[in-house]
Amino acid sequence: MLLLLIICILIFVTLMCGLPVAYAFLGGSLAYLIATGGNLAPIAGTAFNSMNSFAYLAIPLFVLAGSLMSKSGIAESICRFCSSILRRFKGGMGTAIVLASMMFGMLTGSNTATIMAVNSFLKEPMRKMGWKEEYIAAVMASSGPLGYMIPPNTNAIMFAVIAQCSVSALFLSSLLPGILWGVLMIVVNRLIYKKYYDSNQAEEEYAEQAKYEGSLMPGETNGQYFLGIGRSFISTIPALLMPVIIFGGIYGGIFTATEAGAVSGLYAILLGFVIKRTMNARQLWDCFTDTGRQMGVILFITPMAAIFTRVLILNDVPSIIASFMLSLSSNRIILLLLIDLVFIVAGFFLNPTVIIYVVTPLIMPTATAIGIEAIQLGCMLFVAIGIGNITPPMAMNLFIASKAVGVDTTKVIPPMMYYFVFAGLPMMLLVTFWPALSLWLPSLIG
Repeated sequence: MLLLLIICILIFVTLMCGLPVAYAFLGGSLAYLIATGGNLAPIAGTAFNSMNSFAYLAIPLFVLAGSLMSKSGIAESICRFCSSILRRFKGGMGTAIVLASMMFGMLTGSNTATIMAVNSFLKEPMRKMGWKEEYIAAVMASSGPLGYMIPPNTNAIMFAVIAQCSVSALFLSSLLPGILWGVLMIVVNRLIYKKYYDSNQAEEEYAEQAKYEGSLMPGETNGQYFLGIGRSFISTIPALLMPVIIFGGIYGGIFTATEAGAVSGLYAILLGFVIKRTMNARQLWDCFTDTGRQMGVILFITPMAAIFTRVLILNDVPSIIASFMLSLSSNRIILLLLIDLVFIVAGFFLNPTVIIYVVTPLIMPTATAIGIEAIQLGCMLFVAIGIGNITPPMAMNLFIASKAVGVDTTKVIPPMMYYFVFAGLPMMLLVTFWPALSLWLPSLIG
């Protein structure tokens, strides 16, 4: 066991030094097996079986659909619709980022695609209205996790394979938490936005709009305001039909979650080429190649992580961890907080695929022992992954948003901390101690 602990430490150190995740886990697994004289024959079978699942076919299909949606002009329609609704509210443009991220999440299931799409259409108007760039990046980074909390969620597909539970139930489990998380972010934005917004700094073309932020423009009537909302809503109808088709088909028993991925891809192609006519053959090819690159990463990391997980399971590490955690306390609240702590710390340092494949099997025996259902555990994990995406050192969302907006990452961290402390952590506690938040909707539909 001491040797295995040393191997785990070496894997962690090499990951922090920048070694690719797949190489770190494969190297650590081989080093342990060779040092202990273990059988190397099952390695190939373990790698193959880790990906030999019908549910996994949904991942490239949903990734492709998200890529198609992001290139079909849908993001512009969604952002315009959100900003038209919220321009009469104090801090409305900050809220528009959150709402647009929630809506775009229904179409893509990707936090990265969500950040890039929202950034493309809201960054410049907000900057010219007097919003500070570091705050724009902070809201975009913090809203990124809503891109996969609002289903479909590719993390849910991977977790379902590991935990042997329903993909469609996991989709539903994160819907209400995702909406509530968005509401918490909207509240935080409303309370702090004045610190990062100065209408006096607005550029000439946006000066009047910034001056009357939170109210009607001079000469504008309520009827004209609602008419503008109606017009922008009409342009978003094709996009809003996509989740209706997907989830209506899944929960109406017409097709499975995997087949829903294929349907979403076909609908996205139809939308881009026939309905909106904003795509061409070159963009379609780019979507396929982008999907291939993203899947290449997943297909390389997943088998290597599965091999290392097998090593841990063969050494009975999950049971050892469960016994250790249960020996620390018999208080269920403390144990729940310990599981939260493990997930959040793992999110700080590891990418989602590794957390799902390595950390989840280690924690599941403890979770089962204290009565946490797999569906609720999955939702807790998704929130922790979202928190990890905005908190250093790994903080993928933070780096992507900072680069997209063009601001130094260190300047983004202070405003982002408001969303971490007053939205992310409360959301983690809510899904942990309020099981119905993640279990009610799956049980109702099921």
